Amino acid sequence: MTSNCFWMSWGVDMLVLSRRVDESLLIDKDIKITVLDIKGGQVRLGITAPQSIKVHREEVFDRIQRESSDEED
Repeated sequence: MTSNCFWMSWGVDMLVLSRRVDESLLIDKDIKITVLDIKGGQVRLGITAPQSIKVHREEVFDRIQRESSDEED
């Protein structure tokens, strides 16, 4: 199995990987991200992680953070 892998940096390091449908990547031992489908410009991902790990889309996470900081004011 071969994988294109390289680091990019725009002020923060980013590992860039190429994956095909049904291929996965692992983060530590507990988090598995699998490419389920690719259609047009959209990629469907499946994420397996312990229930203690919160997983959000970035825009949802940002909204949660804003609402949390609004409640503190």
